[in-house]
Amino acid sequence: MRRAIALRKFEQVKSVIKIQKVWRCYKCQSIYMFITIDIITIQSIMRRWLSMRKIQYLKEEHRLFRSKCALQIQTHVRRIIAVRMYTQEKAAVQIQKTWRGYQGYTDYIFFIVDVVTIQNKIRQWLAVCKLKYLKDVVKTQVKIRQWLSR
Repeated sequence: MRRAIALRKFEQVKSVIKIQKVWRCYKCQSIYMFITIDIITIQSIMRRWLSMRKIQYLKEEHRLFRSKCALQIQTHVRRIIAVRMYTQEKAAVQIQKTWRGYQGYTDYIFFIVDVVTIQNKIRQWLAVCKLKYLKDVVKTQVKIRQWLSR
């Protein structure tokens, strides 16, 4: 009876841990997605605003000055590309870090399950051995009583 209650309680704890894990994962993913969408939107607005400003500026200036602006645009685009590559690399590092944490967590859970399974099998084997011993004791007592009753 106690064992059944303990097993039920252990299963409940496992279920609670599983639910918490899934909820935390969902929560982190949704926060990450909202932050990413916000960053992309801001970048898009800023790039559009900068491009429109640059176009107006180029229309007003002289032809020689336009070639100088083309150089500035190239520099700016290279910087944007470099920032984007840095952001992607940073995101990749975050994904790798999260994945490694998840793998460690699942390895730990599988280890705990294996330990519990081994404990269960050992306790089962000990119970069977004790039962055999008690049966042998009862058989011996029956034989002694039969012999004494003669």
